[in-house]
Amino acid sequence: DNSGADSDGWGITALSDGTYLVVGSMAPKDNFRTDVWAARLDRNAQLIWQKTWPDEGIQFASDVAPLADGGLLLAYIDMPDDGPSHLGLRAITEDGRELWTRDAGLAADGVLYANIVPLASGDLLIATGGESGENGDDDTRLIRLASDGSIWWDHTYALPNDDGAVDAIERDGIITALSQVWLPEEKKLQSRLLSVDAMGQVLRNETLSDENAFSANSIASLPSGDMLLLGIVDTDDTASASDVVLRRIAPDGTQLWERTLDYGKREDAFSIAVLDQGQIVVGSMVHDEDYSYSDATLTWIDQAGEVLAVHRFDGIDIITGLTAFPGGGFGASGLKGDYGDGSLRFSVW
Repeated sequence: DNSGADSDGWGITALSDGTYLVVGSMAPKDNFRTDVWAARLDRNAQLIWQKTWPDEGIQFASDVAPLADGGLLLAYIDMPDDGPSHLGLRAITEDGRELWTRDAGLAADGVLYANIVPLASGDLLIATGGESGENGDDDTRLIRLASDGSIWWDHTYALPNDDGAVDAIERDGIITALSQVWLPEEKKLQSRLLSVDAMGQVLRNETLSDENAFSANSIASLPSGDMLLLGIVDTDDTASASDVVLRRIAPDGTQLWERTLDYGKREDAFSIAVLDQGQIVVGSMVHDEDYSYSDATLTWIDQAGEVLAVHRFDGIDIITGLTAFPGGGFGASGLKGDYGDGSLRFSVW
């Protein structure tokens, strides 16, 4: 809890010695500018070090992952006072020393995410939004980084309507990105699955049509090869009420089951993790009556879709990310208070 500072927590990863690195943004009280922030915590969540990288405008780290060749990679969004937003990449050592920083080009207007997905080869994939320049829309953008953090390929996909990748998985060398698509006539979000090969060439493009306006925010892969899609479904015509929905999808696209988690009138869910033992963990939040966030919740679910346990947090309003750790356990990143006006919270299980 960085008293006197507004802060958001976005990503967490486990280091080889059992400590943790968490990332997000931080700003002095009553200062609209935010800086990229990172901190290392010991096994008992005690602070070892923390650091910000001051700059002009608004910057925030949205995810972090280890580099196979050493160090840690931070993906961050740079929103200057004047001019377009950019995606930034920064490599640091485990003691917080900067190794290098790279401008990875323009980000889509208003994009708030750049998720890092570790690949089986040791490479990293970044799923985000960009502009292809072909249709004037925001588009899904995937960037594959080599083990040293250098960019192998960078593709932006000119697909119909405004869209951007919010998450991705890899299975047998095939990358599947989950994108949110804005439908202007219907004025609603829809989900799209884009599968590409190891070089980023499109294999499959499927828009998930759904009469209940299912908007997926996170995707995960099960050992069987099935996919999990986590999102929300509006439960009235005014979009003032929603439930969290988890779906299990077979590789051929067949829906195997659907589980609805109804903890309140208006809910959101942004994060899912599959643990080594096969259990599924869902991070969700409930709006209170004035539509601020409250009652962050973790739900454990088995692979048949049955709820095993539920934990409601006292002190975390928003869960922004879940990360399963190799060897067992997971970390949840979140905050107390609303985005940009709260204190960081992290929980390790």
